[in-house]
Amino acid sequence: MSGIIVSSVGRKLSWFLLWGISIFAAMAVASALIAHESNTKAAQRYADPKIASAFAKWWIYTALNYFSPDADTRRQAASKCMDKAVVSSFSQTFWSYRKGIKERIVFIPTYYDVPTYVNGRTICVSMTGDFVSLDDPALASHHAKIDLTVRPDTAGWRVAGWKLAYDPDCSKTIKFLSRALSGKGKPEVNLKALSYFSRAADLERSHSLLPAIDAYSQSIKWNPKFACAYLRRGILRFEAKDYDLAFDDYTKAIELDSTLWFAYFNRALVRSFVVDSAVVLADYDEAIRICPSFPFGYNNRAIQRAVQGDNKGALADYTMAVELAPRDGFSHASRSCQRLKMSDYFGALVDANEAVRLGPASSFSYKTRGDVWSAMGIQFAAQKDYKRAAQLEKVFGRR
Repeated sequence: MSGIIVSSVGRKLSWFLLWGISIFAAMAVASALIAHESNTKAAQRYADPKIASAFAKWWIYTALNYFSPDADTRRQAASKCMDKAVVSSFSQTFWSYRKGIKERIVFIPTYYDVPTYVNGRTICVSMTGDFVSLDDPALASHHAKIDLTVRPDTAGWRVAGWKLAYDPDCSKTIKFLSRALSGKGKPEVNLKALSYFSRAADLERSHSLLPAIDAYSQSIKWNPKFACAYLRRGILRFEAKDYDLAFDDYTKAIELDSTLWFAYFNRALVRSFVVDSAVVLADYDEAIRICPSFPFGYNNRAIQRAVQGDNKGALADYTMAVELAPRDGFSHASRSCQRLKMSDYFGALVDANEAVRLGPASSFSYKTRGDVWSAMGIQFAAQKDYKRAAQLEKVFGRR
């Protein structure tokens, strides 16, 4: 009997010891993150994200303004602001199609991400938009997100690196740019539709919702086959909570161009408000099949899988989202919630710490970490994070 009691006590002591080690390790990770954050603050003052963003917007307009009559001169100006190591790869992807491309393709940005520090003197500026072929009768488009890493230099700002976030090997982008040159349409016929589309994108970036919707409608009026215009209008109608009209626009965009993976993604999003998760999953599956490098496709599919009780599938999707967008705090916070649901407290805390580091203004990140602390029984830390989450929500809203 005494042996059984000793064995039982030993197991309990071992369990408490492991629990204590886990908590100590978690606190050590948090301390290391805080130390790293404080060490970089002094260096960050040399690279102003507002200036970096303004430079990146000018540079991308200069580098990808194919439609300008002085496009060659603009490219030369853009290349002078690039590190030598990145000129060749960018040129091979975007500037190798000399014959006629400057009159047939235009890149129209619709969204700019908040600039983020890569290190003390390098900032990442991301922009999402669409390449549109004027030579295509239906104004064929290609959705792209361009990540630029820029840095200050003695002679001004420079592009130190770039990548296509949703097309890592650039193959889909190169294929579109090549195909765009063989279109049978007449560019001048599409100019009116494109001008309204470009105006709508400007209004969208300035959060002028209803005028932007009207401008996209005018673009569709001039070219009813312009699939991307339906897609963009659908996104704004969704923001305006006109879910039925948004669904109709996404469906029309898919009918006109079945390769528009972003239309499948957004239709799944609007469907999640009105239909069961099985139908929603089908659209997310198709979006991921066409564009397997889009992290939020996995993130959103994970939510639907969790609703269906597929926790392992949800965790796998959240992990893929984190791998594709390691600097996105929301993905880390979402995986933290899933790990907490599956009682992986240490993994949940590691993700929550990273979410807070990447998104220090995110109330969701602090709320998530508070939930983890609470589940681990460390209430003083949980209350501290809940308090911080409430403060941030008052200032920035729930995000």
